[in-house]
Amino acid sequence: MSKPIVVVELSHSAVKVLIGYELCNQPIVLYASKTPLRGAISEGHIVNAPLLVGAVKKALDEAAQRTKLPIKEIVLALPSNGQQIFQANRSSTVVSPAARVEQIDVKNVINIIRRDAQLEGTTIVGIIPDLYALEDGKRFIEPPIGYTSPTLTIQAKIHLLPTKLCDEYANVIEEAGYQLVKAFLDTYAVSELFKSYPNVPNKYILADLGAQKSSLSLIANDSLFGTIILNKGGDDLISHIQKTFNLDAKLAEELIIKYGYDARILNYQTKIADGVSSTNIKQPIYVDTLGEAITSWLSEYISLFHVGLKQLIAEQGGNEALGDYPLVIIGGLADLNGFTTYFYEHETKENVSFITPTSFGARNGTYAVTLGLIKAYTRYKNEIGDEHVKVTNISRNNEPRI
Repeated sequence: MSKPIVVVELSHSAVKVLIGYELCNQPIVLYASKTPLRGAISEGHIVNAPLLVGAVKKALDEAAQRTKLPIKEIVLALPSNGQQIFQANRSSTVVSPAARVEQIDVKNVINIIRRDAQLEGTTIVGIIPDLYALEDGKRFIEPPIGYTSPTLTIQAKIHLLPTKLCDEYANVIEEAGYQLVKAFLDTYAVSELFKSYPNVPNKYILADLGAQKSSLSLIANDSLFGTIILNKGGDDLISHIQKTFNLDAKLAEELIIKYGYDARILNYQTKIADGVSSTNIKQPIYVDTLGEAITSWLSEYISLFHVGLKQLIAEQGGNEALGDYPLVIIGGLADLNGFTTYFYEHETKENVSFITPTSFGARNGTYAVTLGLIKAYTRYKNEIGDEHVKVTNISRNNEPRI
């Protein structure tokens, strides 16, 4: 068995921990947990670091106790807020006197790409090879180790994030007492997971519908090209129901989870809770009145979703053909009772899929990112090598590393 990889995602609503490894191109799960947590992250940024540090310690301590594994090193998901993605194509002379390509040659080209990616105030969180080429024109999607060539060329995507955001997350892991060995964009991690899913095409738009945000990402030829963030998610639905019926947030969330969207027309009214009117008078809440409130919010949300799709296409050069890409949907909001029904009723795109991870022990959309981290880190080790260097910022006085 491969050495278990410990991966962590810090989302707006929970600390997610997964321990596993890759076997036969699929993540194998040894342990998975989701610890609810609110108030530590807002719009991708950490607003209460001590709260988050304590939650990370608790979640990882429990993971260590349950698995009996010593946990020291962490692979982390980073939010896509403020991400930039560039493409690079660089070459280097093969080191071996016999001109035989080795992993050191891959690292050399990656280092050249890293050196040339100078953008002040950003951090390189990933250099993802798309293509390897030899001098004779042969091309490969994996490192051509053992092949003979005077030079090696790599075409790769460079993933960058604002340094401030990266430092916030790195500091939490380190203050919790763990070593951050690698970080990846959350959307890239999901794209790596779905590369092995036969029901997911290699060109699609990924919609991750979360608690405080919804992200839309363009995936083409299994490669992440760009992401836009919509600052609206499941928490906004809770807030809407809370305000509509003057409820506390906990009860509003419970009603949403239990009943969700229901398009049925009932001949009777079923009371499900009591709310308070604007005049402070107690009033009953029925299934249909809750449904009307949820429908009202979903209508606004879908409208914003379509605006986001147009923005994503515009930012990728305005190629209208991208609008025909299939839509692949994940995230907690997608698990709302009746959401798929409502979406299919109000979405004009014909090719829409709601994908649930298939890994035993983590068959829930909430683990898509962490499962993807297992895949992403395994690929990183196999192609570039386990460098064990800290994510650092790019500046004129500091050589960037990944």
